[in-house]
Amino acid sequence: MLNYKELSIKFTERLNSFDKDSLLKWIEFDQYRNTVAQLVSGETVKVKNTTLTQNILVDSKEKVALTGNTQYAMAA
Repeated sequence: MLNYKELSIKFTERLNSFDKDSLLKWIEFDQYRNTVAQLVSGETVKVKNTTLTQNILVDSKEKVALTGNTQYAMAA
């Protein structure tokens, strides 16, 4: 017979061994896994982007050194 009290204690200890970031990554992975399973089974799913990345484009033409008379640079 299972000892539910002992299982509860072990489960709580194991759960407390994870930090917040690890748990959030696991939740994100589980949602992704469920979405893929639904797609494979032919269900319609709503997909959202959960990871936001910042893309920075640096263009050398945009870097203008403003020295001396800047009235023409302001007009441009």
